[in-house]
Amino acid sequence: MEDIISKVANLKINNNIVYIIIFLLAVYICFNGYTVYKFALGVLGFWVGFSNVHKLLEFFNVNVNDKQMLFLQILFGAALMMLSWLLRKLGLFVVVFDFVYIYLASIVVEFIAKKMDISPQIYPYFSVLFALALALLAALIAVKHEYSIIIIVMAWVGGFAAVHYLQLFLTNGPFHIGLLSIFPAWGWYFLQCFVSLSGMMTQGVGQEDE
Repeated sequence: MEDIISKVANLKINNNIVYIIIFLLAVYICFNGYTVYKFALGVLGFWVGFSNVHKLLEFFNVNVNDKQMLFLQILFGAALMMLSWLLRKLGLFVVVFDFVYIYLASIVVEFIAKKMDISPQIYPYFSVLFALALALLAALIAVKHEYSIIIIVMAWVGGFAAVHYLQLFLTNGPFHIGLLSIFPAWGWYFLQCFVSLSGMMTQGVGQEDE
């Protein structure tokens, strides 16, 4: 039991069944996210709160044991889940911020921050500001175009997550695929973008907001 608590609290759940379940959910959200967007915002809000407690505690230099960490993760996750469920614009803001920070931060640092000769010491802050700006922009646009923004967010979050967990399954799963070791990183990124764009077109971005 202690081992399970430790793995969950430290986000070290490496299980092929979990990968497949998340992959299937991500594919559904990518191609049919608008029909379950409230559920998706709630789940994603929980995950953002659950998985970022470590960073918050590190920032304030607070040390806790695994049981205390798991309790705080569930508490923060549940709080953010309810807020994301009840306040859709806030939920979109949280989800977009987390998505941009995870998937685009390195690109921002590589192609923008370095071009501007920004000190490497402030790269993390630059990435946070970039993610905040895009998240705020998405939330503001959603005031008048909620339908389209929800579809865009669901398609890109679902598409990127689906390919990511497919990659984890193929890399760590029961199938040995030798070509994966030489498959370039940009190839996975291209696949993520392709799946996300396909999800957007399938759901019909640009239709009138309901």
